Amino acid sequence: DSWDRGIPRINTLFQKDRHTLAYDKGWRVRTDFKQYQVLKQNPFWWTHQRHDGKLWNLNNYRTDVIQALGGVEGILEHTLFKGT
Repeated sequence: DSWDRGIPRINTLFQKDRHTLAYDKGWRVRTDFKQYQVLKQNPFWWTHQRHDGKLWNLNNYRTDVIQALGGVEGILEHTLFKGT
């Protein structure tokens, strides 16, 4: 389906049969405006299923983010309210 192809890679543009490519210019605009047509709220709007895969549970993500921010102690040390 050429609607989902998006912008082709450079290599595909310079192939011999490039005139047969279905180059879809409005793909990015359509994907941006699809959120207003679909009434369902998507909590994972910041991910892409093709690139990131499906996020079944975010427990590992939560622990990774906490560790990347310096652990719970590191987060609390840099908070605004040092007295708490």
